[in-house]
Amino acid sequence: MLPLIFALFLSWLPLSPQSVDGESTSESRFGNRIALSLDSVNDQIDQQQLLVDASEIGIDLIHFTRPDQLTATNVDDFFLIYQYPESYTTISSLRNRSGEITADIRNSLQMVMDQYPDRIISTGLFRYPNERHPQFNAYAAQIAGNIREFSGLPVFYQSALSEDFINAEGFDFTVPTVIPGDNNPTANALFFDPDKNVQDSKKTLENLFRHTLEFEESLLIIPADWFQNNVTSNDDYKTIFSEYLKGNLLPFPIPQNPEAPPSIHWNVVFLFLILGSILLHMRFQPVYIQALPRYFFNHSFFLVDVIEHRIRNIFPGVLILLQHSVVTGVIMYLTADSLFNERSLSALSHHFPAVFWTANPFVSLFLAGFFISLIMQIISVLWLHLPNKRLQFFSQTLNLYAWPLHINFLVATVLIVIHNQSPGQTLIYFLLASYLIVWFMSFNLAAYDAAKFLEKYSLPYILFTIGLHTLLFLFFIWFAINSPSISEPIQMALYFSS
Repeated sequence: MLPLIFALFLSWLPLSPQSVDGESTSESRFGNRIALSLDSVNDQIDQQQLLVDASEIGIDLIHFTRPDQLTATNVDDFFLIYQYPESYTTISSLRNRSGEITADIRNSLQMVMDQYPDRIISTGLFRYPNERHPQFNAYAAQIAGNIREFSGLPVFYQSALSEDFINAEGFDFTVPTVIPGDNNPTANALFFDPDKNVQDSKKTLENLFRHTLEFEESLLIIPADWFQNNVTSNDDYKTIFSEYLKGNLLPFPIPQNPEAPPSIHWNVVFLFLILGSILLHMRFQPVYIQALPRYFFNHSFFLVDVIEHRIRNIFPGVLILLQHSVVTGVIMYLTADSLFNERSLSALSHHFPAVFWTANPFVSLFLAGFFISLIMQIISVLWLHLPNKRLQFFSQTLNLYAWPLHINFLVATVLIVIHNQSPGQTLIYFLLASYLIVWFMSFNLAAYDAAKFLEKYSLPYILFTIGLHTLLFLFFIWFAINSPSISEPIQMALYFSS
């Protein structure tokens, strides 16, 4: 924090009077400051009036990420904190684009320094980087040193967590992010990130006021739109903010939360969706009741029924594949809800926009799981069917491939039941691994059974199906683990939610 404080003192606007002997008085200090972040301001907000209201309260710092956020706005009464708009930066990006990122930061910083001379007091390089990665210091410090040498300004990065993590080498300070529910911040420079629950957000902000007043110098960055909606039109909160800037804490008038309307228990919906579809299947497809126990407990007779085409109806196999696709979507939904928080999902959305194509990340994951599963299952059935001349009907292939997938219905049921019990990551990973193994083995078992239909060329068929399928499965696992563009965003998302 000290470089930011010194930057303010060295600026051309004096902040406090000097004593007769030249020494600073007790009032000559940075104090407890608030900066308004314009990153969230929309066109419906009168930005100039917002800054006038903030200045009257005593706020004199603006945090911004793009020069156009200050267009047609008088900021003569404010000092500026510029943050380069680079979010969720991965180590692979720092490694491969270090020169490009450095040049882009220098160009954008030079633009705002020329436009607002002597007003920029600090610059932020990254927002929510993968700071816990062991190589973050090495790559980020190089960029930070270059920017500090270029601008002469203190540099920082915004952390995704509220805890005061050890500053990375080359950075002067870190700005942790505090969301409602984070009750133990330790830093004296913080970014307040409220949510839709106004009461919880105000309680968190009151705790931040109390926490930062324990320091002689502190900086609290608050979204300008939240300040506009909750402070400027409320005289009580304007007084509270004004007194805070003078070092005084006043209690927040926080009304009780209104009674929340009943919410949908998605676990119950998912459970009824799975079990209900199975019961309907049993009710309207008598062959389902006969074939299901026969597959698992009298498999040889099941194969005879398939070979002799006694199970002619294609509908049970199609319905099972659709059920499995829905279950895959449910697995994706519940896994994300168990392992990730809002910041984690934002990181994943940033790196995998093709997956998160709807406004709701959970809906996106459900739909992604459904369609990916459906496509993979269609490919699997064609892969099993086309090379085997003895499989003359698609119903035969469907019956060989689909029935073992019932085990995954049990896996999904277990996940649904334990979801509200806050299961640990180890149990979630175990269920996910079980789900993938069952899906993987359903193809291999179907291929092994289908090879029994062949009088010759059974070995080439097994190599083309089981062998190639196993190699591709292992390759995709290896690729996902060793590809930074896939593994690092997931690792970063898990770190954000830990």
